[in-house]
Amino acid sequence: MMITANRLIQRIAISLLPQQNARYYIPAWAALQGTKTFDAIRNKRHTDRSVDKVAHGAPLGKSFLCRDKEHRMRLFRMKTWVMASAMLVVAPFASAEGLHVIQGGPAYLSAGVGVFNGVGIHPIAGPNPRVPEINVEYQSASKLFGIGAAWGLMANTRGGFMGYTGFYSDIAWDRWVLTPVLGFGGYDAGNGKQLGSPFEFRLELGLAYQFANGGRLGLKIAHISNAYIVSQDPGENEALITYSFPLSFGEHS
Repeated sequence: MMITANRLIQRIAISLLPQQNARYYIPAWAALQGTKTFDAIRNKRHTDRSVDKVAHGAPLGKSFLCRDKEHRMRLFRMKTWVMASAMLVVAPFASAEGLHVIQGGPAYLSAGVGVFNGVGIHPIAGPNPRVPEINVEYQSASKLFGIGAAWGLMANTRGGFMGYTGFYSDIAWDRWVLTPVLGFGGYDAGNGKQLGSPFEFRLELGLAYQFANGGRLGLKIAHISNAYIVSQDPGENEALITYSFPLSFGEHS
């Protein structure tokens, strides 16, 4: 029996999809046939969910093809927040030789300059600028189990700013200090990037070298996200150079 070229391509396409009931995917062929979408589906053949949605007649387009990518990004952000929270929880119990959590000492005022939206996360609408920013943060001397309070302000040259508060911990090894911060606050985009909600979370991770006078010079990365408390969460990443000044009036032993 002669098999037409169209039928042959159809069978090949079905063979590339997940190995379930082949007849289940036949309705999808009408949508895939003659489009560039076929290659994208073939490259994602391990993703049953995407194929299922095509088979049920889901509309094809950029939003469909990016759905899995958005899902992976959402999982990545969730894991990032969990890891940051775990660092703050585990910090008081760090006991490796030479590695310790700073329980006392002075308060610190940190000033940083860097890039706002430095890593390409796509906006939900409007501009997606990569612009300079400044960040000022106060970290209290008073701590409970190695965890203190922090207050900060971020502003960029597009008029966007965020005021926030949260918690931090200092994990020291020799003269190096690792400082995770988990915060939340209000964000206004100004003429810059929209982040989906005026309420945002802020995650920071800084690494600094502490001098003999107590000052700290370091690098800090930060991420602003609403953690999908609303339907859209484009997110924003920052990279900064920081210097932290010890404030003797806030010193606690």
